[in-house]
Amino acid sequence: MRVPGSPPPSDLLTSREAARRLSVSLSTFWRLVAEGVLPAPLRFSARVVRWRAVDIQRFIESLSPAQRP
Repeated sequence: MRVPGSPPPSDLLTSREAARRLSVSLSTFWRLVAEGVLPAPLRFSARVVRWRAVDIQRFIESLSPAQRP
């Protein structure tokens, strides 16, 4: 069941999926999140955290071509 107004599940990424798109390890991904380098996640509960795919894609596009995965 989907909450009205929330993005479709396919538009949300787990930390593992987002790290894979960025070509970084999971620990590097979480470090970048903690440093505020990456977009803030959506928190559905203490253990359920997701990122909007579009936010991760925008972050990738904001990098210089040499920095892109």
